[in-house]
Amino acid sequence: MAGLHGGSDESNALACDVEERPVLSISFANESIADDLKIADLLGAPRELISVLQRTLPEKMNARLAANLDDAMARSLATGEVYVTLNGDWVASGQFVSAGDARALEEGAGLLAFKRELRELEARAEVLGSESRSAEESAKQARARLVGLEDAVVLLNEAIGREEREVMAREVTATSLAHEIERAERHMRVVAEDAGRVEQERQEVDRRRTAAIADAEEAESARIAATDTVTIATSLLTEARRAAEIESEGLGGQRAAAAAATERRRSTAAELRRMEAEYADLAGRVERHRLESVEMTERIVALRGSIAYLEHKASTVAEERAKE
Repeated sequence: MAGLHGGSDESNALACDVEERPVLSISFANESIADDLKIADLLGAPRELISVLQRTLPEKMNARLAANLDDAMARSLATGEVYVTLNGDWVASGQFVSAGDARALEEGAGLLAFKRELRELEARAEVLGSESRSAEESAKQARARLVGLEDAVVLLNEAIGREEREVMAREVTATSLAHEIERAERHMRVVAEDAGRVEQERQEVDRRRTAAIADAEEAESARIAATDTVTIATSLLTEARRAAEIESEGLGGQRAAAAAATERRRSTAAELRRMEAEYADLAGRVERHRLESVEMTERIVALRGSIAYLEHKASTVAEERAKE
């Protein structure tokens, strides 16, 4: 159709499939044309191309078609819109804008150039569509990777938090174990000091027991000697009654010495029994201290093993974090 070839200079790069149609001739000027028929309705182009032309050539795309110049003038005066005739004459608001020549060869050449440009735009639109789909797919993949990376970062932060809490717990446990070992060592020193004192007391008790035994033996010897003396004196009492009377004072002294020796023996025996009871009590205390010392030694060994295990775990965690 004459008068439309100039629009190809302002078209964007979009593609469409346009079927070539013969140029309308002047012989159709007497035929009736619908009032709402526009140039855009005659192109037969895809919606994408129509949209591009609507943006680039809105005035020409919205121009209505009239059968002849008089019809176009009348309708334009009535509606104020742009009309174009079959011969390419343009009328706007009842004013003649430009004249067209349907017989000019330039009209046919312009329409062919316009259709060539449409085919070029179609090819370019296919390329752009392919690029657009590729870009959308790349964007989808990037978004998916971004979501995966965000999840991985969240998981990594949670793992780091757990590891830090475990390390802090191990440090607190190691500190408490070190304090416990220090307390155990202090207790062992106290027990060792008690054991030393108990050993000194035991030695003192042994010395006193030895002295008591010696005193008891001496008292027993004195008792035996006194008993022998009394026996001899008794046997000679009948024969030497008179001598006994003369020596009654001496005999009384001997009896007093024997009584004193007997009393001394009883007190020595009581003291010996008391010393033996004290020795048994001290021996029990020494045994208890020895058992406590053995138990504390075993506990220290176990605590040291726990500390070594915790230090090994801490070093393992540090190595794992270093590897990460």
